[in-house]
Amino acid sequence: MKPFHAYDIRGPYPDDVNETFAENLGRAFARWLGNKYPNKKLSVAVGSDVRLSSPSLKKALVAGLTQAGCDVIDVGVVPTPVVYFASVTKKTDGAIVVTASHNPGNDNGFKLCARDAQCISYEAGMHEIESLMDEPLVSVEPGTVTNVDIVPAYIADMLSKTTVPKLRIVVDAANGAMSDIAPRALEQAGLDVVPLYCVPDGTFPNHEADPLKLENMRDLMAAVTEYQADLGIGLDGDGDRLNFVDKHGKIVDSDLIISLLARTVLKQQPGAMILSNVLASQTVTDTIKQHGGTTKTCRVGHTYIMDLMREVGAAFCGEPGSGHYFFADNYNYDDALYATLKVLEAIGTTPLHEAVADIPRYKTSPEYRPTVSHEQKTRIVNDIAEELRKTYDVNTLDGVRVQLDDGWFIIRPSNTQPRISIRFEGKTDEAYARIHDLVETLLAKHNVTLECT
Repeated sequence: MKPFHAYDIRGPYPDDVNETFAENLGRAFARWLGNKYPNKKLSVAVGSDVRLSSPSLKKALVAGLTQAGCDVIDVGVVPTPVVYFASVTKKTDGAIVVTASHNPGNDNGFKLCARDAQCISYEAGMHEIESLMDEPLVSVEPGTVTNVDIVPAYIADMLSKTTVPKLRIVVDAANGAMSDIAPRALEQAGLDVVPLYCVPDGTFPNHEADPLKLENMRDLMAAVTEYQADLGIGLDGDGDRLNFVDKHGKIVDSDLIISLLARTVLKQQPGAMILSNVLASQTVTDTIKQHGGTTKTCRVGHTYIMDLMREVGAAFCGEPGSGHYFFADNYNYDDALYATLKVLEAIGTTPLHEAVADIPRYKTSPEYRPTVSHEQKTRIVNDIAEELRKTYDVNTLDGVRVQLDDGWFIIRPSNTQPRISIRFEGKTDEAYARIHDLVETLLAKHNVTLECT
């Protein structure tokens, strides 16, 4: 079914995602939970983002859940991490967020969780839920709906775990679900907050709610210098990822932020396990090893990261390129607001650009994402893997990744879009140029170029 992807459900409204779909999803999810946790009255935390289609989709979703016998805790219009927090602290059997995250405003979708905010990937249960979508309704005692304002407890919980300096910070919430909450929480932490686009508006009138696109960060970059702020943060539509801007109005590379947070975690927890995403710079793994940590490579995608963090007892993981940051002391889920507090705690009164100045830098490409069909993307990557095996030691955990003496590259199929994701790095300009040419040669055999869209 079209909207089902590797780790969430997402698509255009009302073509692929609509009220009928949402109601059927509610019933299917309830059946799946009943199979997973039999012989009990089930409960599900539900919340939604600010998209114009979210209220009607949530209403239909809740109808499906309650028709199938689930009690619903409705936490309102909130960021995704607030729904996770509600699921953990209210000990619900599951959770669903109505959101399309950073997608354009005409899209919508759903993020699904089991107990303890354990996000559900396609292979870990979503495929089973998909198969239950067309099952007829079974007559059961309907569930109830309870409205809960859990935001004060969510903010208090984060502030109880962090201590931050008194700095000035510009917050660009992109008119998304963090618009009300992020300024409130940061002010309670003692910060001087300059709000930018912090009025919830599902039309996203100022820019797309995707802080990883440069054009969406330009107003924040200008505001940081205009207001002489210490730093700025750009948030996405549902508040689980972000991008950082230093006092000079320059974006700070996510690999540097991850390295900064990794070494801070290792000061607090010597020898801790820090996960390293397959897209991460060698800077990240070098930093972890230099500061006495252990590391394990993980796949791209929040569900896979959260699962592996629980499995191996990892303390932290950052996902470069997407702006997701996961902390074990914050229930293992990704939360842009908590990540902000942890970065502020890590730098203290040192300017952000100075705090990362001593972290080694290598020449790293952007994440290229050429468009191919869904059918082609896996075939192309598999063919490239077979070719590379003749010459290189190939890691196929997530696509194909080759580690070289002076750099690395990865070519992988996107989990959610008809695209191939490519990133590479060299320790020197010469190494970078050589790896760039190798990647281009591999892609050209399949009529794909780095720059094609």
